[in-house]
Amino acid sequence: MYRSKWLLICVAVLAARAAAATVTIEPIVRSFGTERDSVPGREELYVFVGEAHPPAINEMGDVVFRARSASRDSFTTGVAFGLYVFRPGEPLARITDTTLEGSSNPVPGQPGAAFLNFEPALINNAGDVVFWASFGGPSGIGEGIYAATTTGGALVKIIDTSDTVPGHPGVTFDNFQFTAHTAARLAVSVNDSGQVVFWGQFLPSGGTYLKTGIYGTSVGGGTPVLLADGTESVIPAGFSSGFTAVRPEIGINNAGMVVFSGTIAPGLGGVFAVPVSGGVAPTMVAFRLQTVPPDYAAALSDTFEDVEINESGTITFLAKLTNNSYGMYAGDVSGGPLTAIVDTRYGVFPVPEDGEFAYFNTIAMASINESGRLGFFARIGNSLTSNNQGIYAADTAGSPLELIIDAAQTTPG
Repeated sequence: MYRSKWLLICVAVLAARAAAATVTIEPIVRSFGTERDSVPGREELYVFVGEAHPPAINEMGDVVFRARSASRDSFTTGVAFGLYVFRPGEPLARITDTTLEGSSNPVPGQPGAAFLNFEPALINNAGDVVFWASFGGPSGIGEGIYAATTTGGALVKIIDTSDTVPGHPGVTFDNFQFTAHTAARLAVSVNDSGQVVFWGQFLPSGGTYLKTGIYGTSVGGGTPVLLADGTESVIPAGFSSGFTAVRPEIGINNAGMVVFSGTIAPGLGGVFAVPVSGGVAPTMVAFRLQTVPPDYAAALSDTFEDVEINESGTITFLAKLTNNSYGMYAGDVSGGPLTAIVDTRYGVFPVPEDGEFAYFNTIAMASINESGRLGFFARIGNSLTSNNQGIYAADTAGSPLELIIDAAQTTPG
């Protein structure tokens, strides 16, 4: 599955350093002081001026990113936003930007419209690029999710706010973003086969509040499939009632298995799995009040985040516990026993290369690879180093945690 890969890149580089390997940093684009690169698709006058959001990278080394550009003479003149791709051995190229409009590069499905802005894109190993964008045109203001390729060609509309919500005739999508930490975030994931799962919000007919759902489709577009939504229309296996909410915590592997966080009734949430093609009831992976290892002295609460799945079907997630601690766990599609990776309870998981009384205070940003290894960020309590924080490595087999780098270490170089 593909989402933002910055933590994976960081861990890979640091791991290479730890192994005494040589790390070469290759500039992709410069946007500082007088060192500002020209922008593909724009006249020489225009340069990159910042807002280069976190990039995404695939195994071929292709990098996609969103950036702002403007006049070299005045950064408030000729402002535009765009998506760009770097391919090893090739010049930087434009995927699309907000200067293109009308017949030159219409927004797919919206004749005469132009893009207004973008969120950071995703890229898979096949070179498919998936991104969110807002647009404006004759039909008004809207937003959608689109697909492109690193080698160019026409854009494809996956979904936009003029499309009908599956299972709700006459109802169109309201948006495809959620707010986290005061910033808008896109909830979508794509695998190497081009299968896509996305999260969206809509107002049901006669409803007062927005409902949420997740849907399966592909980079080729077409009618999406309902996997679960908050109107109780989809009932998970082993339950008698349907989902009342679906959170924007989703992932997909190359086998087309989707994992997500959902609520069946107030206070009864969990992690679930379902094929991207739909047609079967979602199965439960983990659920509220389920006791957790290593000591089974704590239980899962109703908050599940950072849900991911790798090619072997191992599912990882971050969860709040009933004692207000947080833990990171691994499970599988069958709903078998969970494995504890790390949690923030004092004395349960020793902090590598720190003091006897140090503990993980906060944990975040886990990402799992195909070998069951994962990296995570953590802030440390009772550390020997003031305000310590770092990046750590773990695995789903419950092996001892490993320090990659923390604030106690000298900056590389």
